[in-house]
Amino acid sequence: MDSVTQFVLGAAIGEATLKPSSLNSTPDKPRFGLGAFLLGGLFGTLPDLDVLARPFLNGPEALGFHRGLSHSLFFCSLITLPLALLLKRVYPKLGLSLKRWSAFVWLALNTHWMIDSLTTYGTQVFLPFSDFPVNVGSVFIIDPLYTVPLLVGTLVSLFRNRDGRPIRPSGVLFALGISTFYLLLTLGSKYAVLQRFKASLARESIAYDQLITVPTPFNSILWYGYADDGTDVWVADSSLLDSSQRRITWQRIPKNSGLFPQFGEGPAGRRLLWFSRGFYRLTTVDGKPAFIDLRFGRLKTWLKPVDPEGTDYVFLFALKPEKPAGPYNDFGRARPQSRDGEVPWRLILHRVFGGAPAAGPRK
Repeated sequence: MDSVTQFVLGAAIGEATLKPSSLNSTPDKPRFGLGAFLLGGLFGTLPDLDVLARPFLNGPEALGFHRGLSHSLFFCSLITLPLALLLKRVYPKLGLSLKRWSAFVWLALNTHWMIDSLTTYGTQVFLPFSDFPVNVGSVFIIDPLYTVPLLVGTLVSLFRNRDGRPIRPSGVLFALGISTFYLLLTLGSKYAVLQRFKASLARESIAYDQLITVPTPFNSILWYGYADDGTDVWVADSSLLDSSQRRITWQRIPKNSGLFPQFGEGPAGRRLLWFSRGFYRLTTVDGKPAFIDLRFGRLKTWLKPVDPEGTDYVFLFALKPEKPAGPYNDFGRARPQSRDGEVPWRLILHRVFGGAPAAGPRK
């Protein structure tokens, strides 16, 4: 998830675990004040400090390192006790037990990767035992319906009466409950739209090896479906507010797997294939080899017929060395290029509420 969401979630954890007054308000209990909010936010974003290593890594190394060990259950659990001991020493006057500090650290660190694993990007939760990227794909990386209620409830818990008691001591717990319930709803939405896509593929007689669903920006109502048949990737959209009679239209995107014969032999190709989980396209941009991860969509979106040869893909990688023969040892993120320039937000909103999709051929 985005850094703001991670900070807010960590702050909520801090409010719930470090401030006894937020759970059971009595004047004789120590209060952390704003410190619980800020310290929670800090620890909630701590795993993302792996980005500081980016200048020292090449493309394949950086792609594997981000959301890697620092986002794993093993590492976050391993460093919990040392960090808890450090915090207990730094804040002795608070009188919080080592158990309380440990609960705070463990929850702040581990809820980070838990919510990250619900996005499409992928989180290596099981390192160092497995580098399998967990990517449930039920939440967009920025979702205000999750973040805003959590932020409001946490901020409410900061306000106090003249005697120092919180005005709404259960505000943070209510916010955590509401936001968690929303995440459960997104899982239900994902399952419902997955069944729609499966039924549509069966009606269209499109065979596939794997099928995934991905939420569109800032909501969990409008979804993209990606079906990989080994040669092509079929893409479609569906809103939970679509009428039951509406037919889903699929667009075929050739993967061009044989475009660069030695693509999978170098470290760059192996890492990109691992990351994309098979939903990719090989192409050339300005005559230079490039790799596209289709799961993250296009600036112009998939909501209208598109030219597969376009270069407005969000996750576009320039392969190095820049020659078709390969093998490729490195890559860099390339900036998506769009002749239209702007993301069609009106079209997205139109489709979210079940508006008619743009007409176009199946392939």
